[in-house]
Amino acid sequence: MSHIAQKGSPAPVASYLELFDRIQDCVVILDEDTHVILDINQRGVDLFGQPKEKLVGRAVTQWLEPSCREDFAHAVRVFSRRADWHRFDTVWKLAEDRTVTLEISVSSLRVVEYSGVLQLIAREVTQKRSAESSGSSSPVSHSG
Repeated sequence: MSHIAQKGSPAPVASYLELFDRIQDCVVILDEDTHVILDINQRGVDLFGQPKEKLVGRAVTQWLEPSCREDFAHAVRVFSRRADWHRFDTVWKLAEDRTVTLEISVSSLRVVEYSGVLQLIAREVTQKRSAESSGSSSPVSHSG
């Protein structure tokens, strides 16, 4: 049992959902094969600029710039097979045609009821990356 559940025993399920929604980074739970959004926290809803109901059940790749989709799928496929977190940058087209660079951290999520679930954390790094002098011309850069 987690420490969170032990401290406030019995911890209601709603408190876990509240914690998930209060995380300051965009957290997306994805199907590993289809990249369909299974869940997204409030910060993710704010970043995407759409209601949660319009995000869950749709492939996250539809918000990627078309030139980044294949690289994203490859990076997620490669990194999901590893046990630790891996990061890469990619360009997203969000609400109101806003284009941003997101630093993506991805890892497998071991959930008993499901196989092939990924946790993806996204941080907007558009200004940071444009300020950095980078020699990479690829819209997707890998690290980790």
